[in-house]
Amino acid sequence: GTVGFPAGDAARTIEVWFRLEAAPSVDAVVAGYGDFSGSNTSFVVGADPSATLFFSQWGLALWGPVQPLNIWVHLAATHGAGGQVLYLNGVEVDAGTRPVQTTKFGSLAVGNREAVEAFDGQVDELSVYDGALTADEIAAIYASGSDGKCDP
Repeated sequence: GTVGFPAGDAARTIEVWFRLEAAPSVDAVVAGYGDFSGSNTSFVVGADPSATLFFSQWGLALWGPVQPLNIWVHLAATHGAGGQVLYLNGVEVDAGTRPVQTTKFGSLAVGNREAVEAFDGQVDELSVYDGALTADEIAAIYASGSDGKCDP
């Protein structure tokens, strides 16, 4: 479950290193949590069938670029008073305002969501933060690279 994760409209960040090995056949969850049965009730980063990266709250999305296969990348999404920001490799790629209302009793999804949206790849160093990290904090985590996580 996700007890202890940021819930409701609370500020938060999800960030993860991953490598996409094949384009998914449907929208695939790289990592996220919440109630996937309703709109605006989850907090997810993933890739669509064209390998385009996204953040979604299972309603509207923020979009990143098409992800080349077999390359490790860092993907992060923040939610704060100003809305959401999607980052790829430490750089903002999209921003917007989407309603977010996650439940504290939701599901955690890493690599798939109930075996529906299968993700063909690898995931490393997934973190969920209670607060919206700044652009500098996201860039510092990305810059740490293979040295491991540099806590903000």
